[in-house]
Amino acid sequence: MSSTTEQIDKFRVRALKSLELTGLLRHDEIDLICRICSCLNEPNVKLIERIVHRKGVAFCEQILDEALIIVEGGGQRKPNGDRRSPGGVFLNILKSRCTKAEIKFMWSEQSRRQRLRKRARNSERKGPAAQ
Repeated sequence: MSSTTEQIDKFRVRALKSLELTGLLRHDEIDLICRICSCLNEPNVKLIERIVHRKGVAFCEQILDEALIIVEGGGQRKPNGDRRSPGGVFLNILKSRCTKAEIKFMWSEQSRRQRLRKRARNSERKGPAAQ
């Protein structure tokens, strides 16, 4: 068994615990989610899950292949000059090929969770007296 296959298999256990759409996903979609997250070291499994479910296996495999080529060729820079993470390269390519409505749909849960975390942080800062 190759080391890449071993990495994907190890990641599969962690990914399956966090997937929310397991009843809706096909086996090839789950395999691709695990491959993307493992190959690109992407911790945001739920976002990748929504992307693969929404855009399909063939589309996401093509973007994964392109992202890996870019990463192996030295990566991609952000507007501020910092290097993008491998997962960031994948997401940047994806965003360039999706409509605004698709992007909004795929990132909606992500945005909702960020708002909830921000509210929780703000309420902690205010303390119990402010409540």
